[in-house]
Amino acid sequence: LRTFNLVTPVKNQNPWGTCWAHAACGAMESNWLKNGQATFNLSESNMATCHGFEWLWNDGGNRQLAGSYVTRLSGPVLEADDLYSRLAANDTLCHSGETPVAFVSDARYRPNDANVIKQAILDYGAVYTNYYHDDAYFNSSNDTYYCPDALGTNHAVLIVGWDDNKDTDASANGAWLIKNSWGTGWGDAGYFYISYSDVTVNSAPALFISRNDYNAQATLYKYDDLGTMGSTGYGSETAYSLIKFNASADQLITKVGSYVNS
Repeated sequence: LRTFNLVTPVKNQNPWGTCWAHAACGAMESNWLKNGQATFNLSESNMATCHGFEWLWNDGGNRQLAGSYVTRLSGPVLEADDLYSRLAANDTLCHSGETPVAFVSDARYRPNDANVIKQAILDYGAVYTNYYHDDAYFNSSNDTYYCPDALGTNHAVLIVGWDDNKDTDASANGAWLIKNSWGTGWGDAGYFYISYSDVTVNSAPALFISRNDYNAQATLYKYDDLGTMGSTGYGSETAYSLIKFNASADQLITKVGSYVNS
C-alpha cells in the first residue's frame, strides 16, 4: 500500500496511549484511498475521548472501542475539527458536537490467518492489528521485529503489506510491513517489519469499512451505544432474539445491522 500511495502519512501518538485510535483511523483513511476517495486526516483524539466506554482516554483501547464508535455513527470526524494537540493542553473531554465526515457501518474482525489478512489488504487497504512491543525484540539495524514469547499484546498498528522473503531474526523468513504511530523518526521513516513467526502479532486484526456519505437526517435506532463485547456458545445450534423499535416519524429503513460470529 505504501508503494501505491494507498496509505496516509505516519503520525505520532506520543506520549499518549492512543495507538488503537491511530490504527483504526489509519485503516479507514487507507480504505477510503483504496476506494478512490481523497486523502483524509481523521481525528484520533475524537475517537479516544468519545468511544463511550468507562475507560480512561489515555489507558489504551482495542478494536471493539473503535468499532462501537464508528458503527453507532459517532464518527469519524476530521482532524481539523478535533485537533490531537488539544490533549497536550489537558482538553481531554469528549467533543461530541463535531460532525462526522462520513458514516462507516462495518467493523469486521478477522482471524489470525495470513492468507485472510493478505486478501483483506488487497481488498480493503490497511488492516488494524496488535502485538507485544518491547525494544529488546526490535532489530534497529534492519527495522525488523520478532518476539518468540507469549506475552499478550500492548500496541496497535497497521499492516500495509508483506514480504514473504524478508529476513528477520526468526528461523523462517517472511514478515508483515507495519505502519507505526511513533513518528517518521522511528524505524524506517515510521515503518518496520514484524516476523510472520512473531507469537504476539495478529490476535485481533480488524477492518472498518463501508463508507457512506454523511446525512444529517439519518437516524440510527439501536439497543445500546457500545455494541458487542463478547459471545458465548449455545447448547443448541439454533438461537433466536428480537428487539423492537418504534420509529419517531414516517421513515424509510435503508439498512439493518447485526452482530455475526462465524
